[in-house]
Formats: sequence, structure tokens, C-alpha cells
Amino acid sequence: MLKQIILQTSPIPSMQDQIHEMIQRKKPIYIFGGLGDMSLGSINAKYLENQGIVIDGFIANQAFIKTSTYMDKPVFAIEDYFIPRDVSIIIGISKWKIAYQELQKFNFQNIFLFDSFSESVLDQISLEYFLGNYNDFIQTYNMLEDVESKESMSAYLQGKIFNNYEALANTYEKFYQGGGG
Repeated sequence: MLKQIILQTSPIPSMQDQIHEMIQRKKPIYIFGGLGDMSLGSINAKYLENQGIVIDGFIANQAFIKTSTYMDKPVFAIEDYFIPRDVSIIIGISKWKIAYQELQKFNFQNIFLFDSFSESVLDQISLEYFLGNYNDFIQTYNMLEDVESKESMSAYLQGKIFNNYEALANTYEKFYQGGGG
């Protein structure tokens, strides 16, 4: 069952592939949210800066903006319509599903999601590694006693193998935001 769950996952382009696409587009790059020192947005911004990639600023909902600049970059309200809708936007908050919907609501088209910390510090798990060590993975999976743990493990593997964090977000919503268990 674990193998079936994993193999049905749709792959998402890697962080490096997404960065390459943004560079090739030659459009301004903004980060949505992430106006805190340990946020996904600030971590991604620092990573890109260390790679020589310039971000043009941050975008957030007006209600969350407390300053006009962050990390020496301008901060704009998503409600301001002077920002072209074809810029590249990197989601910079952990509640990425909500952020994605918000960006779509404001007609942004080129939305990217990656976690530079996880992808550059933590080892990815390749599909080949997973399949080659499947007996060890299934043994660990079978040792887990509850549905929450099993779903969390399979969702984590989907993220690490395919860069697809949809199942992990769904698991979080289901078990940690009062959705069941």
C-alpha cells in the first residue's frame, strides 16, 4: 500500500528547476509573505541572494504589512494593482495552499513553491533509493501504530521524493487543525 501511495504522486519541479525557470522568464521575482526572520520567505530570499539571484521585493496582504521594506527590499500590498500579474512569485509562508489561492484570486500567474532549507540542507530521497530500500521503509511503516503516523510518513516521503507537499499539507489540516484523527 505504501508503494502504491508513493508511486501515484505527481512530481513537482525541483527547487533548482523552478529557479532556472524564473531566471529564464526574466521577470521580476517577489516573495509572497515571509516577513519574519525565520519564515520560509526570508530563508528562500537569503538562499537566492547567496546564489546571486536578486529578488525585487516582498508582497503581503495589507493587514500583515508593518513596514515598507524588509531585507532592504520594498514590501507591497497584494491589493495594489500596479504590480504586473506576470511577475514570478515565490510563496514564502508555510500555509502555502492558502497563499496559492490568495495569489490566484489576485490573478498572479507564475507561482512557485519550494523550501530552500529542506532542499539544500536535508538530503532528498530519490525514487530509486526508495524502491531499492522498500523493505526497510515498509518495515518502519508497519511499525507505526496509528493512521496519523502512517499518513504522515507517506506524505513526508511524497514530499521528499517528488517535491510534492500536497499530501503533507492535507495531513496537517486533517490531524492538526481539528479535521479528524
